[in-house]
Amino acid sequence: MKDQNNSHPLITVNEAAEILRLSRYTLNNWMSQGRIQRLKVGGRTFLAREEIEGMLNRTLQGKKGIGEKAERRSKGLSIL
Repeated sequence: MKDQNNSHPLITVNEAAEILRLSRYTLNNWMSQGRIQRLKVGGRTFLAREEIEGMLNRTLQGKKGIGEKAERRSKGLSIL
């Protein structure tokens, strides 16, 4: 990853993919499904660094990291 300002609240999809070690296509799917919130500025898409780092931290602690839908699924609740 390029030398970046780790305190900036927004990151690109590519930076998030690198942090989570996922493809950007997976992140695009998750954004389309509403699992991750996106912010569009001009023609660029950004993600909240806090949300991505939170997902990583929850995953490392053994909890689902992809939001409320995953939590409902793990409890056997309907997603609809």
